[in-house]
Amino acid sequence: MIEAAFRANANNSPFQQIPAFSLTEVQFPIEEFDTGNLFANSRFTCSPAFNGKYLCLSGCVGMSSGNPGGDQTPLECQIERSTDNGSSWTIVANQVVVETNYANVNSGPMLLATGDTYRIRVFCSGGSMGDSNVWFDPGVSYFSGYILSGIEVFRAINTTVDDDSSNSELPLPTVLFDTAGAFASNRFTVPSGWDGKYLHLTGGCRFKPTPFYSEVALQRSIDAGANFDTIAGGGGEGTKSITCASGPVLLTSGHVFRAITLCYGGIPEIDASEAEEAIFLSGWVDLT
Repeated sequence: MIEAAFRANANNSPFQQIPAFSLTEVQFPIEEFDTGNLFANSRFTCSPAFNGKYLCLSGCVGMSSGNPGGDQTPLECQIERSTDNGSSWTIVANQVVVETNYANVNSGPMLLATGDTYRIRVFCSGGSMGDSNVWFDPGVSYFSGYILSGIEVFRAINTTVDDDSSNSELPLPTVLFDTAGAFASNRFTVPSGWDGKYLHLTGGCRFKPTPFYSEVALQRSIDAGANFDTIAGGGGEGTKSITCASGPVLLTSGHVFRAITLCYGGIPEIDASEAEEAIFLSGWVDLT
């Protein structure tokens, strides 16, 4: 069940100018809605009423000038969390794109604690035009999220294992939470009695060095893990960091879900040391 939600947009008068080669916090001064009164000064902060609930975030940054993402230069958008009133921050989801002016990012469900604060930062190199600043496109630049309760939910991350194998299952040794006890050995298996319900799945990965082509794919097996089909994916040429989401997927008991990486060019390696918590697989199911 969704208990609260918010959405805010960037401004078009004046535009926010972003210095090239600098991670900069994005300003979202135009609130469309904020049902829990949790969003202020472009940041989401958890109140005591939502302690122990689950937060799903998404954001998008659109640059309207300056050649962001062009000529193999990166445009990066990341969601960060602080648990100490903004003194330090941890990356929880990250998207890096090239050859495009838009970067969007999705977190999947995250466990909330009172005082947790979330923000979005962006990085752009300015591209071959050498611009020192780029501007946000207010029509597509947003920060949005919703809080869930009464659900079955899991999240697993990788902060320790660098993997240099291509086209492999995403290693996720640290399970942050798993309310149904259904996640094990990098995979989520649908429990008995969940037939006809819907899974919302999100995954993310970061690579080093930047491969020629990289992708994260979300996959489902209907034969106990013997064979897998891709149900969602994200990535592309020169993409160093990726998030992707499945949307609702109809469940059958015994079906198995996982994330894999697909990389071509050089010897790409999962970058657990720099990713912080941005290598993950997370999902939720409403059984009501």
